[in-house]
Amino acid sequence: KLISIGAVVFLCIIIYQINKSSSLSAIDIIAVVVTGVFFLITIITGGLVSALKTTPTAILRLHQITPWLTTLSTAVTLILLRAGK
Repeated sequence: KLISIGAVVFLCIIIYQINKSSSLSAIDIIAVVVTGVFFLITIITGGLVSALKTTPTAILRLHQITPWLTTLSTAVTLILLRAGK
């Protein structure tokens, strides 16, 4: 859980620094938003899995998939941000 929060902070710092030096393109902004949504879904489903005694199958499956999507989306976002520099 702390690693996810650390990754979000790290990504936010990188995005802020890049946006400060040169403005982000539309594709960069879309990638950042998608990555943020995946992070939020991962954190929310993780909290639900931890808090609920019996977790609905849909939430459990979503929690199993979203960390992978978050990782992939973060990698793509970082590549796009580095390429646009």
